[in-house]
Amino acid sequence: MSPVIATILMVAITVVLASVLYTSVGGTMVGPSGGHSCLGPQVQIQATESGWLVEILTVAPGTRPAGMFVEVRAPDGTRSLAKTSLSGLGPETGAVYRDANPSVDDVRPGDGIALDDARFLGGSTIAISDGTGMVTVRTLR
Repeated sequence: MSPVIATILMVAITVVLASVLYTSVGGTMVGPSGGHSCLGPQVQIQATESGWLVEILTVAPGTRPAGMFVEVRAPDGTRSLAKTSLSGLGPETGAVYRDANPSVDDVRPGDGIALDDARFLGGSTIAISDGTGMVTVRTLR
């Protein structure tokens, strides 16, 4: 095989691999409702009478409450809640983990995080991560 053909084949293989990677990962970069996500847990945010309910829609299998974290920043960028595991949430933090599947130890779809509106304002940003290292960032609205 000539060096020119070998070079053309190497470039073609690189282009094909890059396009496959772009196509497969590109669709995962935006979560529901325009929130940023890189395969992190997917959530749905609902306003309630007392604040916000962040319902977990998808999560990596085997994720425990101690291995899933939440952090909230106010609209002005100040930290409303430092990075805390779901098992570390409680009334004193203004955020409570709601386990909709108490018969299992893992975090499952349907579980959620209740946020107090006195502490967490509309327009605040919530970042949720699990053991995969991926993060979902959404805005409370």
